[in-house]
Amino acid sequence: MVMRLISKNSLIYRHNLCLRRNNFTLALSNYVLNSPTTTRTQNFPETTKSTSIFRCNSKISKLARNGNLQEAEAIFRNMPHRSIVSWNAMISAYAENGKMSKERQVFDEMPVRATTSYNAMITAMVKNKCDMLKAYELFRDIPEKNAVSYATMITGFVKAGMFDEAECLYGETPVEFRDPVASNVLLSGYLRGGRWEEAVRVFEGMVVKEVVSCSSMIDVFCKMGKLVDARRLFDEMSERNVVTWTAMIDGYFKGNSMISMYSKLGFMGEAKAVFGVMRSKDSVSWNSLITGLVQWGQVSEAYDLFEKMPSKDIVSWTDMIKGFSGKREISKCVELFRMMPEKDDVSPNSYTFSSVLSAAASLAALVEGLRIHARVVKMNMGCDLSVQNSLVSMYSKTGNAKDAYKIFSRISDPNIVSYNTMISGFSYNGLGKEAVKLFPVLETTGKEANNVTFLALLSACAHVGYVDLGWKYFRTMKSSYAFLGRARLVYVWILQSLLLRN
Repeated sequence: MVMRLISKNSLIYRHNLCLRRNNFTLALSNYVLNSPTTTRTQNFPETTKSTSIFRCNSKISKLARNGNLQEAEAIFRNMPHRSIVSWNAMISAYAENGKMSKERQVFDEMPVRATTSYNAMITAMVKNKCDMLKAYELFRDIPEKNAVSYATMITGFVKAGMFDEAECLYGETPVEFRDPVASNVLLSGYLRGGRWEEAVRVFEGMVVKEVVSCSSMIDVFCKMGKLVDARRLFDEMSERNVVTWTAMIDGYFKGNSMISMYSKLGFMGEAKAVFGVMRSKDSVSWNSLITGLVQWGQVSEAYDLFEKMPSKDIVSWTDMIKGFSGKREISKCVELFRMMPEKDDVSPNSYTFSSVLSAAASLAALVEGLRIHARVVKMNMGCDLSVQNSLVSMYSKTGNAKDAYKIFSRISDPNIVSYNTMISGFSYNGLGKEAVKLFPVLETTGKEANNVTFLALLSACAHVGYVDLGWKYFRTMKSSYAFLGRARLVYVWILQSLLLRN
């Protein structure tokens, strides 16, 4: 055994330290014995006992913050009376110092637990990165959950990267407990993870939007290149702080936003110049320029940029597919869709499917359309309205009106596009009677017909020779809907065709 020599000064220091600790213990014992809150003095005023408990609770919290756990424990164990706050203070003390086993021991010893006790325990588990599923089991045991309970548990899931569980719990959170704390927790989690679309969805669903959430969203809109949306939100805010102003100013000057701004105005030369001088380019930089080039018909140049892009995401793929679809380069559009890697971050969304289904419809390629439909089903996107409308259009244009109507009949709440697509589909396939029968159904829904609706109806009447009904629709269009507009010549041509057939 190796013996270490201890200096005289060191011995004196340790002796004094022991004296101080003994004096503290003695003083605490005297305090407890002589305290008016002991069981021997129950007739003392209740306020005196409450004051004593309050002082002990404060002392425990202060000692824990300074790392003096032993002294905090001594006060707690020698307290003749403990309130819920006392127990919670000791739980928090262990949590702040990473003593999770002792924390759980104190929690289990509690004679009575309040919601705050459960909240303190879950907060400690979140702070010390414990198993969130175990924390959730504790959360479910809370008899009366409050806003803090939900916000704390959602925070735990978000910090653990368990966004599905966080989203599920957020959906179960009572509306009065969501805003602003629980919503801001989920919002911040999505922002830190770069999941901006989800962040926007959470923000738009918030009833109470305060300065923190609004400032965060202004920053997000700027990063997404949605400078107009950022400015609109900024102008709507009744209260702004330094973060708000900084986010808005940065938005105007950051390269991504400038690319987006120039692209929306059609100044593609300037947008390319900004892109060229940017030292650090992220996916938003590339996507903003590709979107602008596609929007202004420069699809070939957009594709060159797309091929050079180091890491393509769903926005990149969808923009290019839409671009080729819009330029009627259908084969290239379908080819790109086939090339899309099946990864979580680039899985086709509703815009992707709508664009490629439109391309398949233009090619009258039923086999390709069936493949795309199978992928829609595989990805559980068959209930998306825009995808359903595109499927109706694809089946109609490939001569399969029966399957088109099957899709249409499964739409839970068809919009005017749904009705127009189906009426046009019947007319396109020579099923004028079915097209005409669908119009009264549209009228009962309260949705307002437009020029596309009447063009399809007049065309249907021409196919089946309904001259009187065709004239009726034409007069209705003029009187009740009061529009002819730029499509006047088309209407006249269809009416002439209707008269000539009869």
